[in-house]
Amino acid sequence: MTPAPASSHSPIRTTGVAEPRWRRRRPSDVRRCIALVLLACGALASGLLAACAKTPAPPETGGTPPTHLTTTTAPTTTTAAPTTSAPASLSPELQAQRATALAAPKPVKPTEATENTQQGAASSVAYFFTLYRHAFVTGDTTDLAAMSEEGCVFCRSTIDDATKLHKDGGWANPWTQKITNIEYITPGKGKEYCGIRLTVILEESTMINRRGELVENETEESELFMILRHYDGIWHIGEVSVK
Repeated sequence: MTPAPASSHSPIRTTGVAEPRWRRRRPSDVRRCIALVLLACGALASGLLAACAKTPAPPETGGTPPTHLTTTTAPTTTTAAPTTSAPASLSPELQAQRATALAAPKPVKPTEATENTQQGAASSVAYFFTLYRHAFVTGDTTDLAAMSEEGCVFCRSTIDDATKLHKDGGWANPWTQKITNIEYITPGKGKEYCGIRLTVILEESTMINRRGELVENETEESELFMILRHYDGIWHIGEVSVK
């Protein structure tokens, strides 16, 4: 399945914050922060939610119409897809699926994702999640690691779990995902990080675990908050948390 480019349909909501007050928030009852991270590592939902919730929650905000982004099919330091071997029991159909997944091309980085602007930040977030998908489909985490800061728990978990899934001979098949309700939060006075609040919707998907078993995932919707900053010509993700 060939990825379709992300598209923007309305302005970004922008909120100025004089001096953000960060506070910790307990994990919500959302079943999963992002479905395939949990399936890849075989953890209980609360495990990753707890990790995500360690990040401070965003300040209260208001705003205007949101940005809506859609990608169809996918999104310190692993730098390449791990060497893997398919389980011997794979059927010809699954062997073909695996070959298709591993051959998926890298997502193309939008030019505006390098810009130190509000739209550049929003575009980088969309690109981050295409890399997230690409990591689970192919096992290649190089570009995801390049834009992830060392202290990003969610980023590290994604890289580790995608790498383990493929080392064990498993993979994820491409899925459709949508990013909506993007709200940009300006850095406080003297602060480096801006914030992005957003909703991520992962459509129904399938993956193959290390035993060669097909796992089906239902559509998942999560409200997330991300902090990021721009340096060395690109945006870097500082952390991802559940709202």
